[in-house]
Amino acid sequence: MISKLILNKRSVVHKFNIYFLFKENELVYIGRTKRLEDRILAHTKGNFVFDSYSVLEVNEEDFIDLENYYIFKYKPMYNKKLPTENWYKDYQAVAKLKYE
Repeated sequence: MISKLILNKRSVVHKFNIYFLFKENELVYIGRTKRLEDRILAHTKGNFVFDSYSVLEVNEEDFIDLENYYIFKYKPMYNKKLPTENWYKDYQAVAKLKYE
C-alpha cells in the first residue's frame, strides 16, 4: 500500500521536507529529509508500522526547528528522543520574533 502512495504523490525529492507517518489516522512518527521517497521506502523496510503519510515542504532555515516543534507538540510513539521543555521555550521566543 505504501508503494502505491509514493507512486501517486507528486515528487518532492531533494527539497526540505517534514513528514508525518500515520497508522489508522494516528500520528506515529515525524521525521525530516531532503530525499523523501528514499526515506519513506526505508521506513517500509524498518520496524515502523504505518499506512499513510503527509508531507510539509519547509525552507532550509526552519528545517530542524520545525521537526522538533512538531515532535514536541505531538509526541508520536516512534519518536524516542523528544525535544526538551527548555528547547520549546527558546523556540517559542525566537518564532515570535521571527514570524510576528
